[in-house]
Amino acid sequence: MLSAKFLLNLVLLSLIFSNQIIAKENCFECSVNGSKEQLKNKSLNNIEKIAKSLESGAEGSTKVGYQYVYCEKYKRCQDTVDVETLLEEMENSPYKKSMNEFLTSPECLSQTKDQIKVPMLFNTAYSPIRTGEFPEVIHDYLVDEKKDPATWLKMINTQTSDGYTFLDYMQYNVTHGYYNTKATMDAALRVVSYLCRNGGEYAHYKTKKKCQ
Repeated sequence: MLSAKFLLNLVLLSLIFSNQIIAKENCFECSVNGSKEQLKNKSLNNIEKIAKSLESGAEGSTKVGYQYVYCEKYKRCQDTVDVETLLEEMENSPYKKSMNEFLTSPECLSQTKDQIKVPMLFNTAYSPIRTGEFPEVIHDYLVDEKKDPATWLKMINTQTSDGYTFLDYMQYNVTHGYYNTKATMDAALRVVSYLCRNGGEYAHYKTKKKCQ
């Protein structure tokens, strides 16, 4: 098992590097969360939470600790290679038998809905220009490589505590004006289209929206 200290250093280096990249983006994140200072404080708080989780040794190596790390790493993936690397890391973790649970459980903090936890893939919605191809990577991994379409369907149609599937979550962001440029909106709609073609369902918006 990897030591807590090693994991802590690895995560901190990853977060520092990715935060430098994200800071350069013309960011949708800023329109969601307000000022750049708020974003900076949020990132620092996340780093502090991870550090506290991992520095405690045995406690930091628990399943909950790994779930939190995977949630944070997914949010900071910059491209599809990062997602593939994260999947490999999950496969090689001490909790690899819980990998499907890591993917499907609504245990990641939402980046656009306060106080709501979502499956990690839902956070694709945060910056779809950057993350729009991530669902395809995970779909191909689960459906084509692992021959496990049931986990894919569970992941995208699991409902959050307020009754949102992945398609509902995307629609929430559309409805609330988070995609405030044409490029961002186009990227978000491509994600919606992909989900509709691959088993996505509406729950909260089912009377208003249909996959076509």
